[in-house]
Amino acid sequence: MQFIGIEIAPAGTKAVVLDLDSAEILAEASISHSWIDGLPPGYREQEPTRWIEATASTVMPQLLADALGVPVVPVSSRHGSDVGAAIQAAVAFFHQCWESLGFEEICSYLVSGNPERRCDPDPENHSLYQHRMARQQYLVDTLHPASFI
Repeated sequence: MQFIGIEIAPAGTKAVVLDLDSAEILAEASISHSWIDGLPPGYREQEPTRWIEATASTVMPQLLADALGVPVVPVSSRHGSDVGAAIQAAVAFFHQCWESLGFEEICSYLVSGNPERRCDPDPENHSLYQHRMARQQYLVDTLHPASFI
């Protein structure tokens, strides 16, 4: 069984993926937080949205890269769900107009990646995810016909 541990502290956000069976850390990442400038003497504050951004930026791209076995380059937009909805609407529109524009081409017009945040898959982690997925699929194939799920 694997767990994701995320620590959000004043110094930064740290994340690890821990395999409980072997007690091994499969992946880890961290990012530092900065303090808000210009506050009165004795005050120290941070922007909470940075903690959320840090959590997403340190964990999810690497986990996706490892699980899928392909490099992941996060998009530069902070409005991912809005962009995703626009892309789906554009694909549907062009499909109804009998145009051959698909997701890949439309994305090339609307989304740019951030190459500095590229995450390459770890072959060991990818192999582990593939093994676990095969076990999961075996359970589904075995239990579903017997009406257990």
